[in-house]
Amino acid sequence: MRITHRGDSRLLVWLPALLLAFVVGATGAEELTPTQQAESDVQAARLEMGCDNLAKAVALLQGARDLQPQWVVPHQYLALAYQKQAEQEKAVAEYVLVQNQNYEPVPSGRSNPVESKDAVLRAEATTLWLINQSRQENKLTLLRPDPRLAVAAREHSLEMRDLGYFEHTSPTENLRTPMDRFRAVFNFLPRCIAENIARRWGGDTPCFTLEKVSQTHQDFLNSPAHRENLMLTEITSVGVGIAINAKGDYWLSEELAKYGGQG
Repeated sequence: MRITHRGDSRLLVWLPALLLAFVVGATGAEELTPTQQAESDVQAARLEMGCDNLAKAVALLQGARDLQPQWVVPHQYLALAYQKQAEQEKAVAEYVLVQNQNYEPVPSGRSNPVESKDAVLRAEATTLWLINQSRQENKLTLLRPDPRLAVAAREHSLEMRDLGYFEHTSPTENLRTPMDRFRAVFNFLPRCIAENIARRWGGDTPCFTLEKVSQTHQDFLNSPAHRENLMLTEITSVGVGIAINAKGDYWLSEELAKYGGQG
């Protein structure tokens, strides 16, 4: 395991493909169930996205979504397909659905003010759009938004808010490092994980606005260490979590990872 810590708010830690088959019975191939058809459609959509056949990919993913409305995977890839098509509002809407999948409660029981939920989800989704937009501009692979990774990110942001610290190292024993926070959610270790954190506070007007959250992304890009995290070629998934308080201050965490065997 290699651990590298560079920059005040940036950390990098180093530490299968979906297989589908037809159901075959005594008389040959049977009709797929809705779940199997949805999985098959997602797999086909991923192949179409790899060939930049985005219209076909979107149609397949919409079909999978309609077959399995509660399944988050079609929304993950729809967000990426719309991102590739530069359809921001559609992409952000899908990112919101992904972020909402495990929005509350986080394992510690901490939470954002109830009335802030829509605004927090929109800000997290906008951050995902900006991260992938920056990677797209640099001809890098887009990162798949993962609601479980968002839980790890949101947990850290909420804990920093409530315990009054701003670092990568948590005072909570089983959440000490980004690696620990990942393991607490996934129950296994990633191959690679990087973390960016930010905080905005003070002033007579609330800091928590989409404009300020977007500026935080630009601040990361202007910091060599944070930018390096965002542009890592090894990572494949991303989770964003924001915590706010009653004054409108906010804490933002980005977890960027590659899981074992993930392509």
